[in-house]
Amino acid sequence: MPVTYNRVILTFTTKVDQTAAIDALRSGLEAACSQLPYLKGRVIAQQDGRLAISWSEQDATPHFREIGRPSDIPSYAQLKQELLPSHYLLQSLCPVKGWVIASFPDGNAPVIATSYTRIEGGLFVCLCVHHNVMDGTGTGQLISLWGKHASGVFHEQPTPLPDPDEPRHRLGRLKAAMSSGSKGEATLPSDKDFGFESLRKLHPEYTDVLPTPVPPSSPCTSKIFTFTVQKLKTAATECKTSVNNVLCAIIWSCISSVRSIRWQKEASAANDGILHTKSKLGMAVNGRARIGQSFADAAGPPYIGNVNLYCVTSLELELLTKFGDSHFPEAQWVISDTLTSIVQAISTSIARIDRNFISEVITLAEQASNMQSLLPGWNFFNGPDLTITSWANLDTYAVDFGPELGAPDFVRVPYLQVDGLNIVLPRRRNSVPESIEVVVMLREDDMTELERNAMWRYWTETPSLHE
Repeated sequence: MPVTYNRVILTFTTKVDQTAAIDALRSGLEAACSQLPYLKGRVIAQQDGRLAISWSEQDATPHFREIGRPSDIPSYAQLKQELLPSHYLLQSLCPVKGWVIASFPDGNAPVIATSYTRIEGGLFVCLCVHHNVMDGTGTGQLISLWGKHASGVFHEQPTPLPDPDEPRHRLGRLKAAMSSGSKGEATLPSDKDFGFESLRKLHPEYTDVLPTPVPPSSPCTSKIFTFTVQKLKTAATECKTSVNNVLCAIIWSCISSVRSIRWQKEASAANDGILHTKSKLGMAVNGRARIGQSFADAAGPPYIGNVNLYCVTSLELELLTKFGDSHFPEAQWVISDTLTSIVQAISTSIARIDRNFISEVITLAEQASNMQSLLPGWNFFNGPDLTITSWANLDTYAVDFGPELGAPDFVRVPYLQVDGLNIVLPRRRNSVPESIEVVVMLREDDMTELERNAMWRYWTETPSLHE
């Protein structure tokens, strides 16, 4: 897992006096940290190079820091009218940077960091969670817990709490869940069965070497696009797959198409330019339900640690661009055989992540030395590969932070200028029609062409959300 922070920005409409809202958030944070004291700790590197959490019951609650409003940001009413586009969400609104080493060069980093920014008529709240402590699902559960305490309904609506000592027991709990399967299911492979290198070769989703950074030759940008869930559901029914698989296939195909056009132009102009023939789609998959439904829906403490598994699908660009460049009538776009082929390839890759797969990855993680980390096995920036991570199933829009704030108006991430990262934001289940927002990060020239792409324009829309 790359050493980064999950950074989430929640925005709220507020009254003229924002003091009560900020006080409720601060007291809610203190209560959540009191119940889960490791949130007050720090992530440190041990002598063997592995990361560990160091904490004490007596540690202070993380500072709920105020960050000043950027001088050029408009009123919250205008931001809402514009549906809060990415370019307003500056890095300076976050208490820490995305890469842990950028804020903490010695590697000694807080488990969480929080901040707020007052906007005329609104409030930005930023939560940063060390990714090696929690994945997106865990972060969503933490936001829910924070909201229950901030609203004062925690004791009125009791829910199972995560184990306050969970970091001490995570590996043991995962191993116990893996060994509790039905007869005939694989158990954790031992060192006698596989060495690190032989086991890693079975998992091209992972590597122990970061790709050589290649700075983009063009400026990058980030934009938010909205997909109507009903369109995706129709296509998913036709393709006999999930909404997520259809969404990922559309994003991958359309971006590959605009990139391929640029590569052809660059190769023609330079006479020796690179013409890529394949692309990989890398995704993070929540492993909870794949360990077993009893683990995902356990009556005991919910698991909020990291259960992210990497998934990689590799396809010929010819197939991806065949769909991404299509100009068929709308009905054919939905039921295209090409779309079905792409979706099936993604589905097959995800289906690899079963209990056997997870068992082997746990063993890989245990065998990794201080010089070996399990990193994404694809080039996650600057093409030809693509990365998609999904928070669609998080119910963050349903979290009520109390009478001073209510539920978030927007769930966002900080603005990044990179090429090839896509984040599916939580579903807006209360919008009409129901929608999914996706943050797309690309080169500026590719983004311009993507917005002109006929296939992309069919699936996305200029959002008009009616609460």
